[in-house]
Order: sequence, then C-alpha cells, then structure tokens
Amino acid sequence: MDEKKKEGTESLGEEKSLGNEPASDATTDTAKESAKEAATTVEEKAEKAADAAGDAKEAATEAKDAVKDKAAAAAQKNVSDKAEEAPKKPAAATASGVPADLKSKYSKIEWPTAGRVWSETLTVIIVTAIMATIIFFVDLGLRAAIEGLMSI
Repeated sequence: MDEKKKEGTESLGEEKSLGNEPASDATTDTAKESAKEAATTVEEKAEKAADAAGDAKEAATEAKDAVKDKAAAAAQKNVSDKAEEAPKKPAAATASGVPADLKSKYSKIEWPTAGRVWSETLTVIIVTAIMATIIFFVDLGLRAAIEGLMSI
C-alpha cells in the first residue's frame, strides 16, 4: 500500500513539475508571431482610420471652398445686375432741349388717331350716363321701399 501511495505521489509530483516547467521555444515563437501580427493589424487599421479622417477633412475643405466660390459668384452677379439697373447719365440735349434718347423713344410710341380718341371719349360718356341712370332708378326704388317699410 505504501508503494501505491508512493506511486500516486510521484505521479502528482510529475504533474506539478509539468505545470511549473517553462514553455518550449516553439510555443514562445508562435505566441510572439501572433502578437506581432495582431500589432501589425492594429497599426494598419489605425493608419486606414487616419487616412479616412484625412480624406474626410479634405472633402469638407473642398466643399467649403466650393460654397465660398458659389457665394462669391452669386454676389458678383448681384453686383453686376445692380450696376446694369443703375440709372445712366442723361443724354445730351438736342437744340430743342429734349434729350436725344427721349426723342427716339417718343418716336416708337404708336399714337392714336384723332378719330379714335373721339370715339373712345364718346364711349366713356355714354357708359357713364347709362350707369348714372341705373343708379338713379335703383336709388328711387330703394327709397320707396324704405319709406313703405317705415310707414308700417
């Protein structure tokens, strides 16, 4: 029995000694390689993230510049439009005292004939007389109706 106890103790001692022994060189090398690969992967990902951040910053700067350029172009267009709308110097007067450009504009106007002016004037007078007559009779009718209601 003592031998069996002794054998069991020896086997336990062997297990203990196995756990305390240093790892082999191959295992250590594999662990180091795995650690290097992980570090390289992390560094690559960090570089990619930094590049992406740089690209995003460049894109934002380009967009900002484009907006500034468009705003400047719009402002320039607005200034040029207002400059075109600004009143121009009056044209030199002719011998009669009327500016030359004003005289040319009056020549482009299509003036009505005398017959047309009389015709339109008579039309206005006749329509006004008809409307006055209608309003007169409506007023008489309403006055009679109101007097009739008041006498009740």
